[in-house]
Amino acid sequence: MKMYRIAVVDDEVNFARFLAKNLRNENFLVDIFFDGSSFLKYLENYDPDVVLLDLSLPDCHGLSLYPKILKSNNLTQVIVITAHGNLDTAVEAIKMGCYDYINKPFGLDEIILIIKRALERKKILEELNFRRNKEYECVEIDSLIGSSAKMKDLKKLLMMVADADDVTVLIQGESGTGKNLFARIIHNLSKRKENPFIEVNCASIPDNLIESELFGFEKGAFTDAKNSKKGLVELADKGTLFLDEVAEIPFDMQAKLLSFLENKTFRRVGGVKEFNIDVRVIASTNRDLEQLVRDKKFREDLYYRLNVINIKIPPLRERGEDIIELANFFLEQYTKKYNKKLVFDEEVISILKRYRWPGNIRELRNLIERAVILSNEPVITTEHFVIKCDDNYQGLSLSESKSVIEINKLEREMIIKALEESDFVKTKAAEKLGISRYALLRKMKKYNLL
Repeated sequence: MKMYRIAVVDDEVNFARFLAKNLRNENFLVDIFFDGSSFLKYLENYDPDVVLLDLSLPDCHGLSLYPKILKSNNLTQVIVITAHGNLDTAVEAIKMGCYDYINKPFGLDEIILIIKRALERKKILEELNFRRNKEYECVEIDSLIGSSAKMKDLKKLLMMVADADDVTVLIQGESGTGKNLFARIIHNLSKRKENPFIEVNCASIPDNLIESELFGFEKGAFTDAKNSKKGLVELADKGTLFLDEVAEIPFDMQAKLLSFLENKTFRRVGGVKEFNIDVRVIASTNRDLEQLVRDKKFREDLYYRLNVINIKIPPLRERGEDIIELANFFLEQYTKKYNKKLVFDEEVISILKRYRWPGNIRELRNLIERAVILSNEPVITTEHFVIKCDDNYQGLSLSESKSVIEINKLEREMIIKALEESDFVKTKAAEKLGISRYALLRKMKKYNLL
C-alpha cells in the first residue's frame, strides 16, 4: 500500500510536532518545517502529496510559497491552516488554487478527512493525466482536425519531418494552438514511435533545478542527493525529447543545452562520466525567439541549432473553414461525455466563424464544453456563450472598453456594424453576417433595431 507524503509547514513547533505525530499514526509519511526557506529547499528533492501550509511564517507569508509549490509539482494539494485567517485570506487562497482552508483550532478527525479528500482529488488528477498521455500515445496525422489549405500543408510537412528523425524541430505558435499535439504526432510518425516520448515543460522547472532535471545527478552531488538519478534526457534515449516552452530556459543553462544538442553527450550533475544519447529533440515556444535573440535573452547559436526545421502553427483565426469543423468535433465529443443530443443554431455558427479566438483551439474547446453543460434544450444558442475579448482582437470586439462581453450584446453590435457597412440594406447585411435575411430581421426585432 502506498504511503502518502505530507509536509507540515508551521512555525508553532509544538503544534506541528503534535500534528505530525498523529498523522504518522494514520500511516502518512510526514515532514515538518518551521519556516518557508527550509521547506523550499526540501521541495528541490521531494514532491509531497499534500502540504499543510500556515500563513504566518517567520520569513514569509505562507501564500507566497504556493506558486513555488505549484511549479515544483502542479498536482500537490495545498491546505491552508492558520490561527490568523479571515474570510478575505480564505477566498484568496482558494482563488489561487489551494484545495481547502481551515482555521485553528480544529479536530484531528476534521483535518484527516480533508487530507483524505485532497488525496482523492490528486488521484483523480493523476488518472486524468494518465488517460491524456495514453490518448496522446495513439494520436496520428488524422487526429489533426481541419481541411483548410494551411492544415493540409502542415500535414504534408509533418510527414516529411517525421521521416528525418534525427533532425531538431522548432514548433512555434500562439498559446492554445496545440503545439504538444504536433510534437507527439511527429514522434508517432517516426521510426522512434516505439521508444519514449518525454515531455518537459521548461517553464515549470525552477531555475536551480533544471540542469539536474534534464541531465540527472550523481550521489553526493548536493545535500540530500543520497542516490544517483537519471535525468529526462537519459530517459528519452532512443526516443524523442520534447522541450515545451523552450524560451523559458535560463540563459546560463542554454550553453549546456547547446553543447548537448551538438554532441549528444552530457554529464550528470556532480559526475565525470560522459553519457552518449541517441535522442531526437523537438522544441516549442509561443514567444518570438528572434526578438529574444536581439534582446540578448536567448542565445543566437542555440536558436539556430533548434531551428533546423521550423513548423509554424497558424492561429485559429487564420483557419476560417476549420473553426466549424473543430466546433462540431468538440460538440460531438462533449455531447457523448455528458449524454446529451445537441446542435448549434445558425446564429451561433455565424458568431463562431467571426470571433477572433485569442485563446485558439483551447478557448474553443472550453467554450463548447461549457455550452454543452449549460444547455438543457436540444439547440445551443447564443445564450449559452460568454466570449472573452480584448483590445488586440478588434475584428469582433466592437466595444474597446469591455474585457468580457456576453455574446448577445456582442451580436447586437455586430448587426449594427453590418447594417452601417451595407448602408442599411438588410439583404447585404445578412450576407455579411452569414445568416439569412429572415434571421437578421428576427434578430433586429429582438434587439429593438427595427
